[in-house]
Amino acid sequence: GSFSFTNNAYFITISKLTRWNVDMGWQYFDIPIDFGYGVNFKMINTTLYDRSGSGLGLDAGVRFKMGLNDLFADDDFGYFGLGLGVFDIFDTSITWDTDSKQKDKIERMWRFGFSFMQPLNFMNSQLFLLYDIDTKYEGKWHLGSEILYESMFALRVGSNDGQFTAGAGVTYWKIKVDYAYQYYDLGNTHRVGITFIF
Repeated sequence: GSFSFTNNAYFITISKLTRWNVDMGWQYFDIPIDFGYGVNFKMINTTLYDRSGSGLGLDAGVRFKMGLNDLFADDDFGYFGLGLGVFDIFDTSITWDTDSKQKDKIERMWRFGFSFMQPLNFMNSQLFLLYDIDTKYEGKWHLGSEILYESMFALRVGSNDGQFTAGAGVTYWKIKVDYAYQYYDLGNTHRVGITFIF
């Protein structure tokens, strides 16, 4: 026989971006560093066979970004970024609709990563390289790359701890649609995301 499993998550994100001008000394110049921080409020709904569970969670993160074009005074360079996130800060609890009201816990996870963006001016595109590692499963790592054409069309390829991943995205007006493919030994995963930018 067979049974179905679905896992849906809904996010409300609040974030802020500020800029610091770091003085490199009297004979040098100021280098702008972008500092971003934010939180995710999320609701998780899970269905397994004929049972369902739900829970509320909270994530937070910070990111620093420095323009290499500012450092070297050359627009042919992109930027370098560092980020740190903490997910399920309060150990998100999923409560099931069983007679015992069984509760499962999603434990807190830390993730650290860096990114690099290189403009490809000859084709009006940007190349992104990203890497991060988290504290779950003894340090699971993720490596990805993306080519973004005219800030509208994106193609992606990467590795999720050694498993092949790929994807694509389209941005139009204030709507962004993303698709991701993940190879798994027990069955491949397809994800579709829709983002509204206010």
